[in-house]
Amino acid sequence: MNVEQIFQSLQKGKISPSKAKKLLSLYSIEKIGNIAQIDTGRKNRKGIPEIIFAERKQLLDLKKIIKKTLSKNNE
Repeated sequence: MNVEQIFQSLQKGKISPSKAKKLLSLYSIEKIGNIAQIDTGRKNRKGIPEIIFAERKQLLDLKKIIKKTLSKNNE
């Protein structure tokens, strides 16, 4: 279901606001190659930005993750 379909389903009462919120939150997940997935909308939903789990990550991979996370959060 794309964003427009989610809004239409919500407007028609086919899905609840909480279901729409959950579906829309899936669009805030961004994959960074095969190394990580970041939740770019977490700060808006939870009040705190994405947390980066760095254990077992290579330094270059960690730099990519941090750079992408900061750019998406306008930091």
